[in-house]
Amino acid sequence: GRLPDVMARLAVAHARNKELADRAVSALIYPALLIVVMLAVLTMIFTVVLPRLEPLFAQSGAALPWPAAILLAISHFLDAYGTFLLVALIGGLAAALYALRQPGVQFALDRWATSSRLLLNLPRHYQAAQFCRNLAMLIDGGMPLNRALDAAQSAISNLYIRQSLTAVVEAVKHGRTLKSALEASGVFPRVTVEFAAVGEETGRLGPMLNEAADVLDRDVQIKLDRLSALLLPSVTIVLGLIVAGIMGGVVSGILAANE
Repeated sequence: GRLPDVMARLAVAHARNKELADRAVSALIYPALLIVVMLAVLTMIFTVVLPRLEPLFAQSGAALPWPAAILLAISHFLDAYGTFLLVALIGGLAAALYALRQPGVQFALDRWATSSRLLLNLPRHYQAAQFCRNLAMLIDGGMPLNRALDAAQSAISNLYIRQSLTAVVEAVKHGRTLKSALEASGVFPRVTVEFAAVGEETGRLGPMLNEAADVLDRDVQIKLDRLSALLLPSVTIVLGLIVAGIMGGVVSGILAANE
């Protein structure tokens, strides 16, 4: 009997998820363009520029400096096996896309994303926020906790977390508190357990889960902002070092030929 309220909360949750996704995509667009342009420039250098400079290097009759020798070796390798590498790259991408659709591979990737520190716990906190928000909405709508847990579990997109929540659902059905079940599973951040404990003790489980979801959402947003602020300078510095190394090799070869 609370359909308008539930639909409004669904709309707010969808808008929040869309904002997070758009922020992540926006942070990746410019670095991705830089990498694509850099790959095109490197391909031109190794397949067009260096082959034209090779006769100049050969006329020097002296041993080339090692930076120039490495660049020429890479150019020869791409000239001999460039087509094979391109076909292998396309085949590898097709195989990777096919593998990502397999449940076993998806489960392994979701498990790595949940437990890896390289991703700064972003997937774990994001999924925990979604779970808390969905569970709070179901509880506030009048659904019993065990049925609400079943519904909230089915809405989790991460296969590893969804499977881990099965033990939580079964524990609650057998009389354990939500706090102890979540703590035993260890799948969600500590803040989720603490807010669930406060909610159960005060009889305000739904509102406290909403508070936990807000805290986790803010944490995800802050980490995304920091990553986007660090990603562009990092990519620019790395690409600049690559360009400097290539140009240093070319200049060293030209100077050796002139000498």
